[in-house]
Amino acid sequence: MLKKLLLVGAFFILCADSYGQKTAAKPVAQDKVTGAKFSLTNKDSLFDFCEIEEGDVVKHQFLFQNTGNEPLFIDNISCALHNVKFKWPTRIIKPGKTGVILVTYSSFMDVGTVSGDIYISSNASKDPIPALHIKGKIMTYEESIEEPLGKSASK
Repeated sequence: MLKKLLLVGAFFILCADSYGQKTAAKPVAQDKVTGAKFSLTNKDSLFDFCEIEEGDVVKHQFLFQNTGNEPLFIDNISCALHNVKFKWPTRIIKPGKTGVILVTYSSFMDVGTVSGDIYISSNASKDPIPALHIKGKIMTYEESIEEPLGKSASK
């Protein structure tokens, strides 16, 4: 009788122990996006301002979307070009929502061809990613004039 009592007690302890355990989580499918994800809405990551005159200021807006399943927060945006400034949303971008990054380039004291990657630091990636690019040519005032002063095409 003592053996039966010990056997029944051990059975109840095992049942009670396994009842309190949680079931294993289902594995996440590899094709599903987890976390925040930065995606350009028009897929155009290049801001090519072509030719401008020294001293001109040009602006461009990049529209992006959080295509992930968690909120997106942009920490910082940087570029090696010294005359580039940025404005970006300081609020959290919810999944499926969009935002705008405004890029302003001032050609003051620059002449020649310029090109640079724009890096975005966010919670979507551990390291800053080169998501955007800026390029163009800055001409001096003299280069931008088609005909020098005092010369005429007709005689």
